[in-house]
Amino acid sequence: MTFDLHEAGPAPAAPRSWKDLVPSSFRLAQRAWRSWLRGEPELHLVPGLCDPARWSLDVGANNGVYSWHMARASAGVMAFEPQPRHVRFLRQALGAPARVEQVALSDAAGEVRLRVPRARMEDGRATIEPANRLAGFDCDEIRVPCRRLDDYRLPAVGMIKIDVEGHELSVIEGARELLARDRPNLLIEAEERHRPQAVASLCARLRELGYGAHLLGPEGLRPTTPEAVAAAGQNNLVFLHASRAETVLRRCRGRRAGR
Repeated sequence: MTFDLHEAGPAPAAPRSWKDLVPSSFRLAQRAWRSWLRGEPELHLVPGLCDPARWSLDVGANNGVYSWHMARASAGVMAFEPQPRHVRFLRQALGAPARVEQVALSDAAGEVRLRVPRARMEDGRATIEPANRLAGFDCDEIRVPCRRLDDYRLPAVGMIKIDVEGHELSVIEGARELLARDRPNLLIEAEERHRPQAVASLCARLRELGYGAHLLGPEGLRPTTPEAVAAAGQNNLVFLHASRAETVLRRCRGRRAGR
């Protein structure tokens, strides 16, 4: 697959704050390493879940932390993010080989309503999922383009990370051809507060596609069930295709919750 380079834009405006004086690539690298040290433990699974000979996909890239780490363990990374502010930053900050798509992903192409919490630190909760009421948040609404992953002519894919605040099942439905072709490893956030039966429905659908659910705990990455996920109070699930599970679990050995 051939990716076009972004054309040079107009001359940059005068800096408005100290952040404008710091290169975006440096800011993202700093944020990525800070998250590696103090963020989600599942971030430490990325090197084992990625394939250095294949591309990785970051669906719901937000501020780019996962994209940054995935890019260093893959042939390249493709980040999907509908929020214009984050897209501008990612296109400046992610080095080659990377591509940023300003689009929401679902099970059908078109245009959709994206609800974005007005509180700047909460815009990671933005979603196109109707079942996610975003209770307690004042939101702005914008119209954004929407596509299926299967609409793209993608190179071989080794890993997909999905964080779409309740819309993950629709993303999977729009990627069935890709999943059948490449059987990539999946890291997916799923929470009941975003969508009723979010975990159970996701596990059931992916089981039909040959995937088993795994959870990162004190003993490392282990097979799990929706009931065990609820008891653990965790929201990041790893799904491995049966044909790859043993190899991937070996690569991820030594990684555990709490490091």
